[in-house]
Amino acid sequence: RSPHLASKVRLAAILDALDAEQIAHQQSATESPFDHLPYEFGPVWSRNEQRYLLVERLLGGRRASAFRAIDRARSDSTRSHMVVVKMLPKADHTAADWTIAEASRLARVDCPHVCRVVDAGISDGDPYLVTDYVAGSTLLQLPSVAAFPLPADRAVSIILDVARGLGLAHTAGVRHLDIHPGNVVMSAAGCAVLVDFGLGVHTFELDESS
Repeated sequence: RSPHLASKVRLAAILDALDAEQIAHQQSATESPFDHLPYEFGPVWSRNEQRYLLVERLLGGRRASAFRAIDRARSDSTRSHMVVVKMLPKADHTAADWTIAEASRLARVDCPHVCRVVDAGISDGDPYLVTDYVAGSTLLQLPSVAAFPLPADRAVSIILDVARGLGLAHTAGVRHLDIHPGNVVMSAAGCAVLVDFGLGVHTFELDESS
């Protein structure tokens, strides 16, 4: 065999190995622990376990990530209580302070048409908001909505549910700021529930003259 050819082969193998090492390093640098589920998150609850066990990614983006999770504080040996854990970027301190402060207001809204906030805080530098998980389909996912028009009585019922939820939230001084069919879930009980306040909650001063 040609020594010159063998040298070229060895050089190519070295370059391939360096490329593979660089790619692996880049991937590990951008990789998040939340990419590997299930993942424990939140305050320590018992037996050195953290309160939330993230089991499914629901949303992932630049502004926020959301996961379906088991809330160990409200689970027992017969049932796992599901919640949604939403996390804001660590660098977005203003949005984090805003969301965590307003979560306490929204938590006081007791309405079947508003998804309940159960917890908020910062864990390992990650600001988070926790709401109940509403099992069901959004208005965008319902076949009856996709095949417009809806029967008038059904459409009115949905609008009234949403209006009641918004009314109570506004009374508490909280705006949703992101109302669209994807943020309205039809629950197993058949009522419309507003979800995803965590990305847009904002207080405002109630004008008594309005």
